[in-house]
Amino acid sequence: MVAKIPNDFFEVWTPDMAYVLGYWWAGGNMLQATSGKRVSFTSKDRYYLEQIARVIGVGRVTPKGLKYYELAIKRADMYYDLLQLGGTPRKSLSANWHAPPSEILRHFVRGFIDGDGSLYWISTVITTMPRLEANGTHAFLTGMALAIQDATGIPVPKCIGYENIWKMVWTGMYAKCLAAWLYEDCDLCLERKRIIAFEFFQWQPKLYRRNHITPKMREFFGHHLPEQQLTQSTELQETI
Repeated sequence: MVAKIPNDFFEVWTPDMAYVLGYWWAGGNMLQATSGKRVSFTSKDRYYLEQIARVIGVGRVTPKGLKYYELAIKRADMYYDLLQLGGTPRKSLSANWHAPPSEILRHFVRGFIDGDGSLYWISTVITTMPRLEANGTHAFLTGMALAIQDATGIPVPKCIGYENIWKMVWTGMYAKCLAAWLYEDCDLCLERKRIIAFEFFQWQPKLYRRNHITPKMREFFGHHLPEQQLTQSTELQETI
């Protein structure tokens, strides 16, 4: 149990608050029961939930079944704060996008991806490339992808539905650049996903369509793009 009990964690926008809120939208719940109101988070990783508890300042992590752990916080004030931020008790099939302040958007998105997203490699006959995936409602994912495009220039991918669940997938250079935006310089994250993100940074495509890269992407991610790295290599050779 963490001794400090804050009243305003979800009232003040900070990078840590945005991250935890993003994670809650992906892997959290809010419940109004006879015993009172509570906010909870679930994960397979106990250490990770304990880290979230330390960031919030309150909460206890306990086993939930054989494979999951739960961080439960019995605080009515946090329950009402989440309501103010657009949260609902049954959000998994009805969540709408509620944009955080633009300056901390990437922290919110990283929290959401750590909670209900994936970073992995996909192999084809021609090549192997990075892929970044997010799962949620159509409205939430579309709003988030549009906000990411606004901030970074990374185009909005198609939202694909299956069994009432929707997913949005960024592949190739789009996945590499999005991973850089989310994980390249961060304090709070799920470490195993950051490790994969850093593996993405080493990837160089065999086939590369320069016209698929937007001007804003070149501005933000030039050091990750093949032509920029090729130019730097050429300049180095000329210097030598």
